[in-house]
Amino acid sequence: LKDGTRDFSVNQKFKVWIQYDGIAKKLEVYEAYSNSDEPTSPVISADLDLTEIFKTSDGKRIQDVYAGFTGHGSKAFNVHTNIYKWSFKNDRFPIEYGLPYSFSDLYIDASNVSLSTETIESEGAYSSMVTAVIRDSLGNPVSGVPVTLSTDFGEFDFYSVITDTYGCVNVLLNSPTPGTAMVRATAQGGAYAEAEAFLIMTDAAKLNNDYSELTADRLLNGNKSLDFVRGELILPLTGANGSTITWSISKKDFPFLTSTGLVSRPTAAQGDQTVTLIASLSNGAVTRNKEFPVKIKIRDADMVELDSVWLSDVMILKDNDSWDDVISELYMPDTGENGSNIKWASSPEGIIAADGTVNRPTYPAPPAEVLLSVTIFMGEAGINREFSIQVIPSEATDNDMLWEAYDALDVILNDNIELSHISTN
Repeated sequence: LKDGTRDFSVNQKFKVWIQYDGIAKKLEVYEAYSNSDEPTSPVISADLDLTEIFKTSDGKRIQDVYAGFTGHGSKAFNVHTNIYKWSFKNDRFPIEYGLPYSFSDLYIDASNVSLSTETIESEGAYSSMVTAVIRDSLGNPVSGVPVTLSTDFGEFDFYSVITDTYGCVNVLLNSPTPGTAMVRATAQGGAYAEAEAFLIMTDAAKLNNDYSELTADRLLNGNKSLDFVRGELILPLTGANGSTITWSISKKDFPFLTSTGLVSRPTAAQGDQTVTLIASLSNGAVTRNKEFPVKIKIRDADMVELDSVWLSDVMILKDNDSWDDVISELYMPDTGENGSNIKWASSPEGIIAADGTVNRPTYPAPPAEVLLSVTIFMGEAGINREFSIQVIPSEATDNDMLWEAYDALDVILNDNIELSHISTN
């Protein structure tokens, strides 16, 4: 413009563009009438390293640069001027003369990159979904653009991807350990964006882990099971991953179990009491409930008394007619109907086994006299009972009877002296 060949007083449109080659470190300015041929040489050409200019005061590289324009008045501009169109792009292709009015097939305007990350739940790893959206200079999404991903922590499932119809790519970033990653998405041409990705356990993952770890075994506090509760339960208020746990009871005004785990045993008349214990877990905005069916057993003394009544003589005798005529196995359980423990002993040992098997004496032995004792107990409560039993020997076999008859056989000699000298009947 210095040569004065441009007449700015005439209603003409000009094209002016600045082109910078980041590899050659060269800046060039071109200008021409909008309807003229493409110029072959720039009006300004300068060697310039923009990376040395775009720095902070402490020497760090500036991440975000905003492109625009400015101007000033002079005697050459004595009429009003308008800017009709303008554009900016950042890629490896030079600006073409036709821009911004036409686009070459070789050029894909991928000048705007936006990047976002979202920590997600992933089994066996810490993960973040990285989403990049590529748009042109007018803000429209651009499909088919190659995008390269990089990170300083963790591993991407894919490092090179192509944008979809919506100008979008979604790639999972994983790590076996938690941490924070700086990720970059670079579109074809060089436009890029960076963002932090937090590879940490999500609130939902923390909650699910605490939910899984909250098992019935953690609540027992010495009880046999939640179906056999005789004493206080332990109800944790926090999970290992920081979840808050609150407890409630399914039945209103239930006197046998509190939301803090205290237990009050029912009587025999009241019977065993069932209820559902509800754990409400929360972590951040995520909540989840877990239910535990619970049975509160009657008091130990009542339990033992009821089981002693339940364990009747008829039940123990099983198929035998009486204690004086035992010939087959006895019923000798180790647990009562109401849960009491049952322990058996017999004297002498070896005739009645602990499982009720009866070892009868062998014919022709006499009946065996056995003292059978049983202890029914739970906690400090217990009842002892004894039974005098006569175990009948086994029946004689055909062989036993044959030998018995043989032994009883006696030959009468009559007037004969001996069997070797028989002279008369």
